[in-house]
Amino acid sequence: MDDETRRHFLKTAGAAAFTLGAVGGCGVQPPGPGPDPDPDPDPGDGGFEPPLNVKLAYDDMIYNACGICMIRCGMQVYVKDGEAVYVEGNPADPFNNGHLCPKGKAALGFLYNPDRLMVPLRRTNSEKGIGIDPQWEEITWDEAYDAMVEQITRATESAPGAADFANGEAFALITHGAYDWGARLLTAIGSPNLVTHYDACFTTSFVARKALTGSLPWTNLAGAKYILSFGWDQPERSKNQPTGQFSNACMNGARVVCLNPWQGVVGAKADEWIAIMPGTDLAVMLGMICHILANDLYDATAVARTNFADHEADIRAAFAEYTPEWAEAQCGVPAATIARLAEEFTDPANQPAIIPIHKRDGAGGPNYANSFQTAHASLILNAFVGAIDRDGGDACLAFGWKPKAHLTFEEDPPKNLKTLIDEKGAIDGKHNFPLVRDLTTDRGIFANLAQRILDQDPYQLKMAIFYRYGLLSFPNPAKIAEALSTLDYVVFADTMPKEVMWFADLVLPQPMFLENNYISYRKFCTPGQKLVMAGNRAVQPVGNFKSWTSIAMTLGKKLDELRGTNYFKLAGGDWVTPTDEKNSMASDIVEGWTLDDVLAVENGVWAEDAPYTAKSEYSTPSGKIEIYSEKMEAAGYEPLPSWLPRATASDAEYPLYLLLMRWAGLKHSAPLTSDNRFSLDAFPGPVAKIHPETATDLGIADGDTVWIESTNGRMKVQAVLTERIRPDCVLTNHNYGHTMSGLTYPQSDQGDGVLIVDRPEQSCIDNGDWSAGAWMSDVCVKVYKA
Repeated sequence: MDDETRRHFLKTAGAAAFTLGAVGGCGVQPPGPGPDPDPDPDPGDGGFEPPLNVKLAYDDMIYNACGICMIRCGMQVYVKDGEAVYVEGNPADPFNNGHLCPKGKAALGFLYNPDRLMVPLRRTNSEKGIGIDPQWEEITWDEAYDAMVEQITRATESAPGAADFANGEAFALITHGAYDWGARLLTAIGSPNLVTHYDACFTTSFVARKALTGSLPWTNLAGAKYILSFGWDQPERSKNQPTGQFSNACMNGARVVCLNPWQGVVGAKADEWIAIMPGTDLAVMLGMICHILANDLYDATAVARTNFADHEADIRAAFAEYTPEWAEAQCGVPAATIARLAEEFTDPANQPAIIPIHKRDGAGGPNYANSFQTAHASLILNAFVGAIDRDGGDACLAFGWKPKAHLTFEEDPPKNLKTLIDEKGAIDGKHNFPLVRDLTTDRGIFANLAQRILDQDPYQLKMAIFYRYGLLSFPNPAKIAEALSTLDYVVFADTMPKEVMWFADLVLPQPMFLENNYISYRKFCTPGQKLVMAGNRAVQPVGNFKSWTSIAMTLGKKLDELRGTNYFKLAGGDWVTPTDEKNSMASDIVEGWTLDDVLAVENGVWAEDAPYTAKSEYSTPSGKIEIYSEKMEAAGYEPLPSWLPRATASDAEYPLYLLLMRWAGLKHSAPLTSDNRFSLDAFPGPVAKIHPETATDLGIADGDTVWIESTNGRMKVQAVLTERIRPDCVLTNHNYGHTMSGLTYPQSDQGDGVLIVDRPEQSCIDNGDWSAGAWMSDVCVKVYKA
């Protein structure tokens, strides 16, 4: 892009950004439908969007890697006259084999989106709230940094010239990414408040995996002969690596059994789909464990790698009551079926067998009050068949590899996050959950945040930086909006406008992955192989952007200069930069390499064979894979999973169980797809999937506009009738779209968060949820015509 064109982008896009505060209102109540978007936006207005499936003439092809989800698929970007005109998968990527999912294919609809934030903005209207015009003005990055430094020192009541921040805990970072640098910035300030969405994503299984294995193994389905899925459905979410592995396993003859109230892709491809009552997976698992123990069906060699023998009597006694007959009464799955599943799962002829685990869905995703116990039980079943850290990495929960940066600083902050949490407490309540504090220290608890800010518990929060989160990222977005209105200063850093901007004082525009040079590694495990993708900048940034990593480092440097500390100064005397981190990471890949070496790898992919060997010792109290959790016991928790019912039950007023889904072409936590022409064409609106029998009883026809209502709120969606769901359930999309009017591709959905009932923090403690899950689907609703 030449200088003249770039200046035009900045001018027109910056002007568009100023109007966001003046057009309509956004918030938890949806505005009316806006005008239809221009089908052919004028490139001169900052709206250039190449076609999705037509490879235009190009003069260069650049190797990049998709940065939308954790899979990080290799990508080829085709460029003409400095503009990206087409993207496709990199055939050299052994997992995507030249294919991208719908999210990756829509990348250019985001890169050239006319609504992108282009320049730093400062609020000039002191009044805040939904629908109130912030009256933005463009500022320089120096002005933005000066404002942040001033506001941090003011919020933390730091005396001029003081060597530390008197009340660092008054500052919080609510971030989706760059956790290491966020933690360093916080500890430099003396704040324990690093908050993330993990309780609404995968804290339950994350904490269980770390407690029982000492680290974080990821599902690998290569070579699986038997797949038992409890709600796991990554193929429906279109994640290329697990989808490819699942498809290959099916083609190779693996038997697949799917327990899920919604059939999904896995259920549709399975040999057997069991439409289980939602939130009762734990009962089936407990019944299976009981049957396996009663008949000694487990693999003795595999179990010898666990601490089973150290606690055998207690383990057998704890599960003896959970017979398949008992389980049937809780979940409706016949006892004979539960016993058969236990026998099939442990049958030597079906090995390797596995219960796949990933994030929020399946085998302990944070959907219900008992999800943590479900995650624990699923790990026990996997341990019974040796599916945790199996030699060779075939069909197991395997430990991955990733390159790391090894940087040494002149000075480290005196206290780490865990120490600060212990001393001061945390604004999200981590101090009340020792396993979360110890095992996911640099993550957080969204469900507790709003109420604690409002209650000023354990202290008053005065300032927060939001990176890549919006109001719709939270359960009950109305409450987080209320909480934000109490803060003195809010900074919002992202690529696209979000509802947080109605409460923000400062907006920091972010680049997207096609505008950066970076090293991309496969965050999922790749047993037997180390794998890195070259992330070459495909186009020059279309706006005046700085990455969040760069912002954190620069802000840390300025605070160091103010205080006379050196927390962001490298041992050699230079201030740390993103390039330092990337060069150090490159050297961890191949000694002596720099970022430039990674960017220049042949075909954009670096791979090295690394035969997978199971560990001989684990970072657990026993040094083994644990069935009986000695870490949980030491924390005062039950060391074995026990039955807990779901928190809510249907009744006459709210007769349907809520299910949440993530569409294949949308990423709920980022705006890359929520305001994207291509994504919204393919996925044009939120839906309510209902069984035809249920719809008939409710007088609802296919395509009707309906309300889904809980005790907390309601959302308007389109009814889709399908026999692929249990009659007592309704399924809708998680965090679809946005509520901001005035954007090019308007949406009127306020998101499913309005349905999520507040989960009081004490209820987690009372219910034995040691991971403080958000219980996103532990909700009952009613559905009626709009």
